[in-house]
Amino acid sequence: MRLKLNLSTICFEFSISHYVRSTKERWDKEWCAVSVACRGGNWLNYVRNADETLLSCEVETILDHLEDLLNDRLHSSGQLAFIEPDFILILNPKKDLTKDAKYLYVAPGYEIQDIDMEWKIVFRDGKSNDHYLSLRFYREDLTHLQKYLSFITGKISQSDAEIQKMIESGVLCPF
Repeated sequence: MRLKLNLSTICFEFSISHYVRSTKERWDKEWCAVSVACRGGNWLNYVRNADETLLSCEVETILDHLEDLLNDRLHSSGQLAFIEPDFILILNPKKDLTKDAKYLYVAPGYEIQDIDMEWKIVFRDGKSNDHYLSLRFYREDLTHLQKYLSFITGKISQSDAEIQKMIESGVLCPF
């Protein structure tokens, strides 16, 4: 299964295969095949197929951090970087804008900025560089990503009601 999200004008597709629960003995050999595609109109068509860009333990770390973020257990922004430098994730918890010196006035009802995550996809051609595509994931996107990773890691099955709803809505698609 692959995850398919509409991030404003960008269609984001993401899949993980060859995941195995990480072990202390062989964690550095437990590579997942990761595919990612970002498409937007005539201006964006980025595709990476089945690259070993994440270890199983890194997939588990992403899932743990997403669960913390979604359940308000993350209290400051944090960055996840990985052994292969293809992705950088920046997780941002809820923020009280009335306590932020950048804002002189915050309208009633807009005091709390909800969680989000910035996903940087680093462009590589055999070496790392400073060019990347930055995608913003909001609560619904993060919930879908968390459910997808829970499915991939075996925490929930395809018969789970949320997974079934994602399949019916086209958020989860067969390969």
